[in-house]
Formats: sequence, structure tokens, C-alpha cells
Amino acid sequence: MRLPVLFALSLLCSTAAYAQKVVVLELDGDPQNKLRTQIENAVKLAGVVELVPLKAYKDAATKKKLKGAAAMTPVGVARVSRLIPLDAAVGGEVTDATYNVIIYDRAG
Repeated sequence: MRLPVLFALSLLCSTAAYAQKVVVLELDGDPQNKLRTQIENAVKLAGVVELVPLKAYKDAATKKKLKGAAAMTPVGVARVSRLIPLDAAVGGEVTDATYNVIIYDRAG
């Protein structure tokens, strides 16, 4: 699982000139948030972008009347980014031993 985490980190770092504030969303197929935690730690360690806490994101989503999985969609990202300064969101899906990364911009 380390390789997908490093790949996701490299994608974030390659867009660092454009995205200063990033949130790592909940990942489908990662019920204990192990991979999500690894990605957040790698982003923090790299120090290239500012990490927006998921709790702050979820609080803003609640204000926009988005709950659960609806907040983790492109539409959710677009709506939440109007409330909090957010340049990108990292999402995706974990299946077996693979992680499909999706990076949304503030427009979703």
C-alpha cells in the first residue's frame, strides 16, 4: 500500500503551485481510515501544501446541508469550497490492494 500513497503524494506535490489548501476525504473501501491516515501523514511530512482537517471540512459540509457520502462527492467539494478556503480535495476508492486516487479542484 505504500506505493499508492507515494503516488498520491506525488500528484499533490506536482500541483503544489496551484493548490495550497488540501483536504483528504474519506475513502471508499477504507473503513478504518488506515490509508487515509497514511496519505495525511505523507502530506504533512512533505510540507508542500496545507492540510485542511477533515473535521473542518465536515463541519462546513453540514452548514451546506451535506451529510455522509454526499459531502465526499465533486458537488460536495464545490459547495464546501465556497465556505472554507479549499483548493483541492483528495478522494478515491480502495479495492483489494489498489487505491484509485481522485483529485478534485474547488469546482469539483
